[in-house]
Amino acid sequence: MQLGHLEIKKNIRILRLFPVTPSHGQEGPHLRRPLEYLSPATEVEDIYCPGAPNAIDSPATELQAKPMVLEKVKWAYEQGYDIVVIACMRDPGIKDAKRLVPIPVIGVKEAALTIASLLGVSPAIVYPKGIQVKQLRTNPEATYEALKKGANWEMGYGADIIVPGCTILGKLSQRLQKDIGIPVLTNE
Repeated sequence: MQLGHLEIKKNIRILRLFPVTPSHGQEGPHLRRPLEYLSPATEVEDIYCPGAPNAIDSPATELQAKPMVLEKVKWAYEQGYDIVVIACMRDPGIKDAKRLVPIPVIGVKEAALTIASLLGVSPAIVYPKGIQVKQLRTNPEATYEALKKGANWEMGYGADIIVPGCTILGKLSQRLQKDIGIPVLTNE
């Protein structure tokens, strides 16, 4: 019985797919700086979806972005990428994208919750209450304080690991973990 073919590749190409219109005007793909936790032969590129909403912050914007996500996932496969990561905590189009191509398609929410379930008993996704996605970068300190308040509230109800509710918040994970004393996953 054969379960499949295992292929060991020296270099892996990962595409991080942002299901939003690029704020800088360039769709990409853009090569990311090397990440210390990946093999030096691993290449990570970012791509955006022109014409998509500026933020995925509701079921309606998620639905609006879905066809563009599926188009980019198919393009990534055709271009020889080995993995596609949908870089949005709403994981827009993830189920259909996984069926569309024979390469792994991973949603950051899906991955974060899987890791959180291995590290803790009661993970909580926390989003800064009262701040729209488009405004998260406007006042970083207010965003952080709202995120910290939400994390503390969740901890009061038994959360033992925190997952920030938007990829923009990933940069605040280390600081938040130091301040609240329980694991905080980064999702950037």
